[in-house]
Amino acid sequence: MATGFIDYYSPFELLEFYESDALFAKVVDMLADDAALTGFSLSGISRAATEYLQKQLDSLEWDITAAEALRYQRIFGGALIFILTDEENLERPLQPGESVKGLMVYHSGQCVPHLDREGNPESFLIRTNSREFTVHHSRCLLFKSDPLPDHATDPITGFWGIPMFIRIHDALDTVNSAHAKMAKILNNAVQPVFMVSNLAELLNTEEGERNVQRRIEAASIGKGLYSTAIISEQDSFKYASGTDFLVDNARIVDQTYEILCAVTGIPKHILTDSTTADTTRRHVLGGQDRSSPELYQNLIRDLQIHQLKPALLRLLEIITEAGAAAGELKEPERAKVSFLPLYPAKPLDAAAGELKAAQATLKRVQTVQQYMNMEAITPEEARKILRTKDNSFLEAER
Repeated sequence: MATGFIDYYSPFELLEFYESDALFAKVVDMLADDAALTGFSLSGISRAATEYLQKQLDSLEWDITAAEALRYQRIFGGALIFILTDEENLERPLQPGESVKGLMVYHSGQCVPHLDREGNPESFLIRTNSREFTVHHSRCLLFKSDPLPDHATDPITGFWGIPMFIRIHDALDTVNSAHAKMAKILNNAVQPVFMVSNLAELLNTEEGERNVQRRIEAASIGKGLYSTAIISEQDSFKYASGTDFLVDNARIVDQTYEILCAVTGIPKHILTDSTTADTTRRHVLGGQDRSSPELYQNLIRDLQIHQLKPALLRLLEIITEAGAAAGELKEPERAKVSFLPLYPAKPLDAAAGELKAAQATLKRVQTVQQYMNMEAITPEEARKILRTKDNSFLEAER
């Protein structure tokens, strides 16, 4: 009896599902690529530090590495990025000033965490086809799925979380089965009909059944050779077909996608889009579905905030400390990360947003002016309110 999901679905089985099921691969790849490749901006640091960090991230191919880590996390339930430096003793904690030489991605099936009493990782045993080695947890950037209660599964699975396939395989199976059955229905939708004249009289003769069989075989051979049935003038041949039922079956297939969309969180118009995952989906930008972009962008933003941002901030901190130690930066600076929107606002929408913000600012200034005219606040207090954008004083007065 299996004690956990990893026992039930081995990493090899999960990888096989990803390789063989194109729809599952699309659910994995689309979100991973869109979350990692939309880009981000750095703020709160000097221009020199920004250029230095961007250059370092580009040389490390952070966007491609992050997309791969997210892909592994979704397939296997967890992944880590190993930070490669000049330090030979990988079990030693990462020291400030160590220069990052590369980033390597491993999935949870390759990594065995060594946990302390509180369940926090102290180190990871990483196994590959060629070797195995132990690394200190400070040299790793973790990508984990939703956690499980301790009593629900074994400690290793509980540490990494649930592989995505575990939760959506029923919905995937429903969609794939519906499509397969639809194909069979289409194959059987057209029924060939061979009408033999005087069939009852022929069957009553001694060779009647054999003669009927020969005429049917002759018609089949002629149909196969010339795409035209060769029959006598007394016989007839046609295809009987009905298409009314196809509408209902197509509706059923369409409804199966609703289940898959519900468990993946991906809006239907985006999941069923024929374009590749490239952050410029034509159907939503064209206005066919106004709700899909916002829903999908919220899903992407959730991945960016919970998965990418902690890892990226940690990596930026390591790179900054290394740059300061090497004299390439004057001092370590803590950068703020803001991810770019997946769907850029249209010019009219952007203008409307700017107008709304300007109107809100004007109303705010007018309100503060009224309180000054009433001598409820001093000019210094007014400047402070406008500078900090804090409405608590005004709300209290109201």
